[in-house]
Amino acid sequence: LGPVLGIFQKDTFVAISPLMSVVAICIITFESGISLDVKTFRKALFKSFTLTILTFFTVMLTVGFAVHFAMPETFSLLEGMLLGTMVAGISTMAVTSLLDGLQKLIPNLESTRAILTLESTLCDPIRVVAAITLIRMLMTPGFSLQSSAKDIVFTFVIGILVGLVFSLLWSEVLDRLRGRPLNYMMTMAVLFPTYIVGEMAGNGGGTMASFIFGLV
Repeated sequence: LGPVLGIFQKDTFVAISPLMSVVAICIITFESGISLDVKTFRKALFKSFTLTILTFFTVMLTVGFAVHFAMPETFSLLEGMLLGTMVAGISTMAVTSLLDGLQKLIPNLESTRAILTLESTLCDPIRVVAAITLIRMLMTPGFSLQSSAKDIVFTFVIGILVGLVFSLLWSEVLDRLRGRPLNYMMTMAVLFPTYIVGEMAGNGGGTMASFIFGLV
């Protein structure tokens, strides 16, 4: 629509695309959380976490070794793995869209939806931290992987805590506003600061915070 048809100015669209991405991620992860039953979430948590770890690192390592083997002069193994982090895992937006389409064709997808939605949500912070870790390893030889593992755990924990604190506080406010108009819009207004605070704690933490906000 921009470069080919000229309907939009490409530079303007590129300038606002980061903000549009944040808005989309916030709303979609919130909707993913709010559409999940807590019991289903508890049942799906272990399966989703296992699926996330296995698929992400399998894809990352496979791409890394394949690219390094095919083009050893261009890509080192670490550079190939960095490329692998970019293609490993499906975004929450893509999963939600696919499942919405499949649900019209296949009924009773609740458990599958819970596992895949949670898996895509968990993958975001892992992917970001893994990419940052590989960049640090490329730039700083001798960089410790232990600190990276701590970063991933820290991002998850803080993202969950931020989502819990904001959602519990807003639940109390929302209870007092019961029956008032525009409650959903005010909830959206609280969602964005939740994402920002979660993201300040660590890259990818905002996605987790938004998801927990919706779930609670």
